Amino acid sequence: MERIKKKIFNLGIWASVFAGYLAFAIVGGLCFLKSESEEIKATAKRALIVVLIFVVIEMFLSAFNYFAGMFNGYYGSGAYSFYSVASKLVGLAKIITVVVFAVLEIFSDKFLKNKENKKEEKSDSEKAESEL
Repeated sequence: MERIKKKIFNLGIWASVFAGYLAFAIVGGLCFLKSESEEIKATAKRALIVVLIFVVIEMFLSAFNYFAGMFNGYYGSGAYSFYSVASKLVGLAKIITVVVFAVLEIFSDKFLKNKENKKEEKSDSEKAESEL
């Protein structure tokens, strides 16, 4: 039951990233400050890094748009087309990133168990070779 609870909190953190920065600030901050689980805190940290990356990218795009908007003819130029396409691509990349991290949170136990099993198999085979 505890594992399901952690997964729900982790999915809630990623859903708040998708919902918006203010929602993430509230949900991620509360999960980080109030949770005793290191797994939930680690998810909040990962989500914060993803949010900061997208904030920086969007900041540069907005600054480009504001500075270029001061010149005549910007809104019909190729520079505005670049800004428009880049903004849409960043939004799409944000959606894809959040979905991928949310799916990884759901299936993280299966991936971790597979890695642990492979490590155990390697260590067993190394022990067998050393005994020979």
